[in-house]
Amino acid sequence: MAVTSPDKDLFAVVSVTVEHWYEQSNDYNYRTGKPKSPTALISAFTALIWKGTTKLGIGISTAKDGKVYIVFHFAPVGNTDGDFKTNVLSPNGNIVRLLL
Repeated sequence: MAVTSPDKDLFAVVSVTVEHWYEQSNDYNYRTGKPKSPTALISAFTALIWKGTTKLGIGISTAKDGKVYIVFHFAPVGNTDGDFKTNVLSPNGNIVRLLL
């Protein structure tokens, strides 16, 4: 993902990216473990909250043109077919906010 950040506040860029990815939760059907529609994107959201993932690495770099590149590495890797219902759990009303 490439974004431009005028203030170069890299932690803010990561925070906005995570919030943007989490918005995909609106397109996730917790009952079926699938997107609500065939064109809905959910993979970034499901990777963020995948129950079986226990480690997260984030790499950030700024290019000469000012674009900020962010790489997320999840381990163990999630988003495996057939495992969505057991790893993407329905929210219980408690929202946990990432503080970067």
